[in-house]
Amino acid sequence: MKKLLLILLCVPLIGLGQVTSNESFTFDLITNWNSIFYDLEEEESKFLSDSEKEKRGYLRIEKELRRELKINTGIKLFFNDNLIGDLNGDRINDFIILTEEGIFLFKISNGQYFEIRIDQFPDVYDKSFEGVVSLFFTNINNSKVEGIVEGMYYKERFDEWYHPISDIEFTFQELYQISSNQITKRQ
Repeated sequence: MKKLLLILLCVPLIGLGQVTSNESFTFDLITNWNSIFYDLEEEESKFLSDSEKEKRGYLRIEKELRRELKINTGIKLFFNDNLIGDLNGDRINDFIILTEEGIFLFKISNGQYFEIRIDQFPDVYDKSFEGVVSLFFTNINNSKVEGIVEGMYYKERFDEWYHPISDIEFTFQELYQISSNQITKRQ
């Protein structure tokens, strides 16, 4: 019931059945990564509109991320208030931005940039594999990033794959270690 309510709250229809691009993306995100959203609350999945990004001055940050991580201008970037906060302990806001391609981009106040994909191991079906197949960041709290992790392991006894979902917290150092593309800006 909670998941259905989340879908209804996050994807309001505009006019006569038209949906804005941000709302369409939100619906696609919920549909594609359905299992990840079991524990998400309504406010954790709201993205800022383009006008709100402009009002807050985030377009500069968006340009900076595109330049440093070589992100095509045709790819939409989505800001979420819950993913703006201090990660490295310097009391300056850091940003975690989601792309429409399912990648979280990190802009750290000390000039570091990196990215982490939602799908960590999308095509792994080796029966000896045990690990994380996807993760979704939900909140920055006390210099830690809270998230939801979908694991995967094979239980031979039942000849079945299991995909447990769990809440997790990452420190800045842990995030940086699992990132796939690390760039430190030269001052």
